[in-house]
Amino acid sequence: MISIDVKKGKGVRRLEDVGKYTRHAIRKTWFDLGKNLKSSAIKEIISGTKTGRVYVIRGPSGKVRRHVSSAPGETHADMSGDLRLSLDYKVSGGGEKMVFGYLNDPPIYARVIEKGSDKIKARPTLKNAWKDQSHQVERHFMVEMTRVFD
Repeated sequence: MISIDVKKGKGVRRLEDVGKYTRHAIRKTWFDLGKNLKSSAIKEIISGTKTGRVYVIRGPSGKVRRHVSSAPGETHADMSGDLRLSLDYKVSGGGEKMVFGYLNDPPIYARVIEKGSDKIKARPTLKNAWKDQSHQVERHFMVEMTRVFD
């Protein structure tokens, strides 16, 4: 076995450990990206500008409030919070896979809201979050690889 040492700060890293450090950097990249995707989606759900219909809703206590719905193509409007609260990400294995979506006991209407149906046009929250954050993937990866190997 050939062992080549690469200096790393005060310590020394062996070339055969490169795979381990790379897997760690990829896993950390997925965690950072998942956190940003979730944050971006929630921000857009809660405070994003909605241009759909306006409804007058009466709550259980009788209090009346206005609800502005989302138009097709916009991130969904938050009415009950159930869909927003089910939004999460999960990194599995050594960083081979990251799943972002409605993971925590999503309401039955989650798929219809995200993908649409014959009667309802899609309000693609996950897709919109990906569009907002996809340009960050390379940056996250480079930051982690630099941190691990600098």
